[in-house]
Amino acid sequence: MVTRGTVTPALTDHLPANNTFLAIDTVVGSFDPNEKHVIPAKGLTHTEILAGRSPNYTILFQNTGTYEADRVRITDHLDTALNWSRLRLIASSHTVTSFQLLPGGLLEILFDNIALPDSNANEAESHGFAFSDISKPITMNTATFKNGAYMVQLHGKQGIIAGKVAVKH
Repeated sequence: MVTRGTVTPALTDHLPANNTFLAIDTVVGSFDPNEKHVIPAKGLTHTEILAGRSPNYTILFQNTGTYEADRVRITDHLDTALNWSRLRLIASSHTVTSFQLLPGGLLEILFDNIALPDSNANEAESHGFAFSDISKPITMNTATFKNGAYMVQLHGKQGIIAGKVAVKH
């Protein structure tokens, strides 16, 4: 970004050389493409659910902005057919500072002080993930349960709403 300024004095100026200003800066910020996968991709059968198999979710994120992200916040609305009390974090790319279920079935995953580099500075290290699972649906008569849109925020900026995943059984 280039910023230019000029001052026009009302009186005689003894130093006209300092009446202009030029600044060239790089605009910094973070942006994140994100993606969510469920395993198994085709869903679980009724028999698999009765046997205790759980769907696994992986949320992927990347900082494609122009500056390091110091905080990542993932939110995901969980379907009411899921047994929320059985939600657990299995693995993550970085230290998770908070993994909690908020009122209304809103899952929140926080990565504070993540120091996630932007993809221009370090593409390989600009990626992250959270891997979780949740046990069988509460009701077995439901044909499909949906895990709604999720949002990833970097630097506290407005998040990006990503796609939805449906698990069929």
